[in-house]
Amino acid sequence: MKTLKERIDVKAPQLEAFDYAQHYANRKTWDPFIARLEPRDVKERPSKGEHVRVTAWQGLNMTCEYLKYDRPKCVTIKMTDGPRFLKSFAGTWRFVYLDSEQTAVIFLYTFEMTPLWQWMHPVVEGYFRWDMKRRLKALKTVLEEEVDVFEVLEQKLTA
Repeated sequence: MKTLKERIDVKAPQLEAFDYAQHYANRKTWDPFIARLEPRDVKERPSKGEHVRVTAWQGLNMTCEYLKYDRPKCVTIKMTDGPRFLKSFAGTWRFVYLDSEQTAVIFLYTFEMTPLWQWMHPVVEGYFRWDMKRRLKALKTVLEEEVDVFEVLEQKLTA
């Protein structure tokens, strides 16, 4: 099993960064990985045991189960159904308080390739690293714009 870790510091309070990043209505506005999100049994906020179907920009699908939803610190999911080349997959978003206006966003992927696809491990690892960095940069950009993220959230919720 391989674990990849990437980090970026953002100029945003921990709670605002967490809420904006983890709100389904916002994901397609900033997350370049997401083409479609389909919450299966998620209410207003996800909780342990709930599921979401994710379609990535390149067309791959994965159903994930929430293992942890600890607002405003951490969200962890694991794959319950997904691409054949992955034996297992889990992802974690951690939001670490640095000070009242800064948050470290740490992104982890843990995965294992199926035996038949082991030869693709270096390619998949390279792709995952590239994707993690791209997603973190996109989140940083949207959080550091001159925008009140809660105002944007409120507009999306009432629309």
